[in-house]
Amino acid sequence: MQEAERARLVERHLEVARRAATVMHKRVRGHLELDDLIGLANEGLAEAAASYDETKGAAFSTFAWYRINGAMVAALRRGSN
Repeated sequence: MQEAERARLVERHLEVARRAATVMHKRVRGHLELDDLIGLANEGLAEAAASYDETKGAAFSTFAWYRINGAMVAALRRGSN
């Protein structure tokens, strides 16, 4: 996938990252601000766009949702050490 295509995927799915951050924020309010979670979610979204393979059959939004959540959980784990 070309860089421009990845950038378009990210741009079109920013709301997925924001929604995932909002859901996670309800569980971790005392540990991270929503804006910090949105930043982490956007990083996960970019990672998802970089590794997405449309031939595998999953919709990008589904694939990205799991990668976004994984990025936020990983950051929370790093912060708790």
